[in-house]
Amino acid sequence: MAAASPRQAPAAEAEALLRALDGQARRPRISACYGLGLLAAGVAMLMLPLAYLGLIAAIAWGLYRHATGEAVALGDRASLFFYVVPLVFGVAMIVFLVKPLLAPRARRRRTRALKPQDQPLLFDYVRKVCRLMGAIEPGRIEASCDTGIHMEAGSLRGAMIGRDLTLRIGLPLVYELDLRQFTGCLAHAFSHGGRGVGMRLWAVIRRIDGFFTRLARERDDWDEALARRAAGRNILARWAAGFTMRLVAISRGALWVFMKAGNLVSSFLSRQMTYDADRKAAAVVGANGVGGGVFIAQLLDIAWRKTLDDVAQAREERRVADDLPALVHANFGLIGDGMRGHVRESMASQRAGALGMAPAPWSRIRRLEAENEKGFFFDDRPATLLFRDFGPLCRDVSMDYYAAAMGPALAQTAVIPTAELIERRDSVSGSFDALKQYCLGCYLFTRLIGPDPEKLAEPADPEAADADLRRARGYLEAAAGAIRPAVKLYVKGCQQTLQGYAIEQLVEAGIHSRGVSKETAHGLVDSGNSMKREAEVQMAPFEDALARRMTAALRLLESPRVGLENGHRLARQAARLAMAIEGMRNCADLVDDLIRCHQGLRALVTNMKGREQDDAMAARVRLVRGEVYRSIDALFMRLKSTPYPFEHPNGQVSISHVAIDVPPAREDLVAIHEKGQATLEALDRLYGRALGALAAMALDVETALGLPPIG
Repeated sequence: MAAASPRQAPAAEAEALLRALDGQARRPRISACYGLGLLAAGVAMLMLPLAYLGLIAAIAWGLYRHATGEAVALGDRASLFFYVVPLVFGVAMIVFLVKPLLAPRARRRRTRALKPQDQPLLFDYVRKVCRLMGAIEPGRIEASCDTGIHMEAGSLRGAMIGRDLTLRIGLPLVYELDLRQFTGCLAHAFSHGGRGVGMRLWAVIRRIDGFFTRLARERDDWDEALARRAAGRNILARWAAGFTMRLVAISRGALWVFMKAGNLVSSFLSRQMTYDADRKAAAVVGANGVGGGVFIAQLLDIAWRKTLDDVAQAREERRVADDLPALVHANFGLIGDGMRGHVRESMASQRAGALGMAPAPWSRIRRLEAENEKGFFFDDRPATLLFRDFGPLCRDVSMDYYAAAMGPALAQTAVIPTAELIERRDSVSGSFDALKQYCLGCYLFTRLIGPDPEKLAEPADPEAADADLRRARGYLEAAAGAIRPAVKLYVKGCQQTLQGYAIEQLVEAGIHSRGVSKETAHGLVDSGNSMKREAEVQMAPFEDALARRMTAALRLLESPRVGLENGHRLARQAARLAMAIEGMRNCADLVDDLIRCHQGLRALVTNMKGREQDDAMAARVRLVRGEVYRSIDALFMRLKSTPYPFEHPNGQVSISHVAIDVPPAREDLVAIHEKGQATLEALDRLYGRALGALAAMALDVETALGLPPIG
């Protein structure tokens, strides 16, 4: 369940809390060698924008000299060609070197600015920590659904003069920290925003490095438009877009050089600055206070990934949790001692690469232990005490996050209490646990099984139905010994078949390399199909017995012999679930087609870079893209008549509208590739959830009849 909304400290308690920071922190000094290195790096980084502008100016000057040179007086066609082409190429290079500065950027995640009158204690506390660290106070404090706390300069000028600083606080992290750890995070962040020249130089270095990284890597709206043109049907438009994309690639290559130069300059210094900030923060809260925050941040990454999975699954039913930080908090609480130990082992083995901007977490903790700073602030109360109305604030930033991530789709999505979403999630998780137990861990999305909906009526003779159930259990126990090796063989056969199909698509696209040939592809497909056929023969008795066992048990849901209190409701629900599974089973051929052709499209997309203008590659991509689109569309049409078996905010909807929603545009390669993957994942989850719910009901029947578990 989600945690209750934390309280804010009352006035007297808040005053005592602020007074606790009146101690004097020892401020470790950086070495002279490190200071000179920082100065040299700052100067070198400041030279990069000048070099960038110099490159553009050099190309422009070369164009001017070429345009006014002797070539303009020559009249033959060859001379005209060699005169015009450099002009076109040079102008295009200038345009695309400047393009990243002008094109609209991708939408950034929204944050929420806090106001001093709304959060007085937080602002007072931040101001107190700033003074303690000798840092410049941030002009703005923002709250978000991020999982970190950091300072950021709003502009290059702001970085240079030490103004226009923003403190961004991730509320999921606040949920997990005590005041000591939160103060350590603030002190660490403010150590990067000190009043010294070194800190300002570092802010400039980070700003310029991030600038070139964005120019070299971030795709803008113009890039997306060119990609759509290059994938279209108009030959002239494809050629023009392809030529333009090559020029963009050349310009990005030049920007990549600047980016790598910036990374080389800043990466080592970034790690040293982190160590230095850790030492300064430890002088306030001690080594354990800083190290504890580092470890919690690693655990929070796990909780955040789990939360993203929960959000994705809930969005399939057009639902989202009203308090995302509370959902992260609930998932953080699920991390047990075993996982924590695994995280510690993983941290101990991590190493920062030569271009790593941050040192390895365990390296930070070891250095802190070696410094053995004691600190003077040890308050272990929750950090949420600093916030007024923390719960409503979390709900506000959650809506900001959804608005940025979902756009207009948020208007058609139900916002439900986080506790309700957690309850639904746990129910689904329980269904999957029941399915694993019922099927002995041996069920596959590509081997759709389930009860026969037409045979689920309440039996006229409950004793005969009971006998059918016991016989089916006996058959299942007899067949259980061979099922696990058969499943492994079947999975291996599927993998080989898909690998063969992917290789076949690469060969047809003109990609020839070691181990890639039609003979290899056909051999893998034939071998994989042979394995699947052999496995299917071995799996058939188990699958048949499993379906008979489930059908017999579900027929007894309403039987007085079983005595389930809500048997009638469960029987109606079982009928809906069985119909949904039957509808998906009727689409097994389309699911197989989608899996196969999507695997081929994935192989093509993975190997497409640098071959966008290759005719064989373009033709094969269009062909397989069309196959994936037709498979998705056919699934959408066939599943429109199958009702979704669970509750949905929009009432009665079909499986199509939940698993697929809206088919992608026919010529949008990226959308088709993503929708194909999303459709397969959604159908897999839905099948497992539906069959798991039936398995849970069947297990309840068997338990009521006194039958022991199998396996």
